Amino acid sequence: MIGHLQGLHQFIAADGWPVAFGLNVTRALEECCEALPEDQRAQLFGPIEACIWHDGETQTNAWLRADAPDRKAPPLSIDRHLALTPGDEAALNLASRAWFMREFAHTLTRRFPAYAPAEAQLDLRRSLAMFADEAHQFGFRLERDIHYYMELRLRYPREPFVEDKTVRALLHQRENHGMSRLFALTARLQEIVSPKF
Repeated sequence: MIGHLQGLHQFIAADGWPVAFGLNVTRALEECCEALPEDQRAQLFGPIEACIWHDGETQTNAWLRADAPDRKAPPLSIDRHLALTPGDEAALNLASRAWFMREFAHTLTRRFPAYAPAEAQLDLRRSLAMFADEAHQFGFRLERDIHYYMELRLRYPREPFVEDKTVRALLHQRENHGMSRLFALTARLQEIVSPKF
């Protein structure tokens, strides 16, 4: 068991480079359990029968559990790590995006009770998916930047994002760092329009 846990400190990416991992990073564990196929999860768990962790929300106080697959795999070791395929990496990227979107929707629901009803949740999630796609089109790659952009889109009306030439120019200045563009965008929006909330 100890050798297996020591081997879990990193994965080997499809390109051969090491990727840090730890069971104490519950987001990564949740993404792996959601995305990896059964044989990879069997290697991940090795002799571990189940993992139980708190979801991190003090208000819900929920616990998550992931059981090891029935199929067992030999334990990992210090010099033997879980190797990811390109398909595994693609699935992990999708799971990471799904986790980020769920977490952001939960955060907004807590901050703004108007989003709490079920019908409002559906509209919120649709809007967030559209805003995340827009953020990628404008070259925002870091979750922090995407989060900020989505919050601006929720906070301000749609019109300046479509009609204001300065806002459009700022969004298309990919050579500028994400947060500097977003701060300039915020300043421009504050000049021309009032926030919705």
